[in-house]
Amino acid sequence: MKIANLQIQKFRSIDNATITIEQILAVVGANNAGKSHFLRALNAFFNYNDEKESFLSQDHVYSLRSRPKITVTFTDIQPEDQINPDYIYDDSLTIRFTYRWDRKTPSYDIIKAHHAQTISVDQFESLISHFRYIYVPIVRNYESAISGDGGIAYGLLKSIFQHQVANRNTIQPLVDRLTDKIKNTVFKSALNSIKQYYPLGNADFAIQAVNNEVVDLILRSVSLFLSENTQSNEINNCGSGIQSAVYFAISMAVAIEDNINYLVGIEEPELNMHPQAQRQLIETLKNPTKYPKTQFILTTHSTVIIDKLGHTSIVLCRKSKVPGRDVVTTATQILPNFWEKYSFSQERYYNFYQYKNSDFFFSNYIIITESPTDCNIIAALLSKCNIDIETRAISLIPADGEKSIKYPYALAKELGIPFICIVDRDVFLPYSENSRKESLGEDGIPQYRPVKKESSPIYDLLKQHDLDQVVNSFINNKYDEVLELLHPYHIVCMRYAIEVDLAVCTSYCNAICDVLELPEENKTTAFLLKKRSNRIKDYDVITATFNMVPTKNLPKSYKRIIACVREMIRNNT
Repeated sequence: MKIANLQIQKFRSIDNATITIEQILAVVGANNAGKSHFLRALNAFFNYNDEKESFLSQDHVYSLRSRPKITVTFTDIQPEDQINPDYIYDDSLTIRFTYRWDRKTPSYDIIKAHHAQTISVDQFESLISHFRYIYVPIVRNYESAISGDGGIAYGLLKSIFQHQVANRNTIQPLVDRLTDKIKNTVFKSALNSIKQYYPLGNADFAIQAVNNEVVDLILRSVSLFLSENTQSNEINNCGSGIQSAVYFAISMAVAIEDNINYLVGIEEPELNMHPQAQRQLIETLKNPTKYPKTQFILTTHSTVIIDKLGHTSIVLCRKSKVPGRDVVTTATQILPNFWEKYSFSQERYYNFYQYKNSDFFFSNYIIITESPTDCNIIAALLSKCNIDIETRAISLIPADGEKSIKYPYALAKELGIPFICIVDRDVFLPYSENSRKESLGEDGIPQYRPVKKESSPIYDLLKQHDLDQVVNSFINNKYDEVLELLHPYHIVCMRYAIEVDLAVCTSYCNAICDVLELPEENKTTAFLLKKRSNRIKDYDVITATFNMVPTKNLPKSYKRIIACVREMIRNNT
């Protein structure tokens, strides 16, 4: 028995979100995007009493006019799970939790197709008796793990003690003998001294020990040590990363029982862990031998964890605004048909992302270019137009060539991250000769054959009719039509190429020549594109050039890029 799907409606900042849960899933996103709300919703579903106060205080409210609903679908149901067959529909069990603000109580329904059958709390608890949700909160320090009856270690020790003495208490006789020995030695000597020095005449005294509190006192007074490489350190003196891992281990030990299925929700497991420890953690959680019948759902800000899990194990949370609410959480994830939809090889897809920093998962906006050099030019352009990349949380992703553009494009599109893709003309039309260098005209501008390029990965991203229209517009020198046709696809195509478009613009050509300190006879577009084609793409040259020429003189392609970026920000703020 395992969880396949989770739907959350009108809970905290979540309006309506449905996610698929596999063996391990990471919920990622920027701060205050609502990641932890998924873990709290699961806790409300499985462990209502732990969340009762948060409902009563209205911390879980989306709006008082709507009822929070949390629907969980279980699959892979086995005979040992003891589920009544009458509750199973299409090989799955679907239960919906609804909180009634007016009654201040939850209710539970079995969902079969579009029919709901209300069940009692006792029936619900019986249904999920072989499934347990363990919530591991973000505070996982030594104090919360070990301190007296407030620490989870006490709960572990107490439960083990109760289990061991349930049938036969072999511990209590030992405690009784120890207590008698203390009475006959320490207590007796102390009583004699008290009687001797009592100032108000003769009197007898007694010291009593309540035997059943001795074991409990011991259980409350433990300290935990980590033995490593012949050294032993109290956990309190270990780093916070070790303390967090110990807290997790104790949480699991408290909850795990034989023949029970588990979902474990962990808030930011990477806290205070170095990258290698994070990789080790994820590799361990993925081990079904160590954690049998266990699924994990994590919230994380770690790009290391994202890379280790892979994109199919990611749910992206993003925040937006709607009337009446400042923050509404949306959740997206890659669907199982992702690879077939875009004709992707998983191996090539992940090879592309292998050395990419996955911080774009936490970005507000993405700009995809063909190369790192193009990214530098776009960064300088945005700076010139007073669009701050860091403040706006914009990620620039170089695709490292035309062949790989579709990978970040498809990911951004499927996850709903606002994006713009910037490409050169040669993705649609082939150069007149075998390469760009061999295809330069007398003026240095690349020449193209008036036919559609035989193949290009970007073709998979466009409808065939629109693709043909783009090619025809280029052939007929109707660049404005090209820009409009590609706009719905969030693609901006340069008239020629990102640095060529600047070089053919008179004011920018002159500025570049001045920055390069070229002699008068070499201040031409042809010289720049034939003799300085690499130098004119350098960040320092581009930045200095942008500082010399007003924005109004930008080439049409650059103006379109800025317009699209501003539109993207405006539509998603």
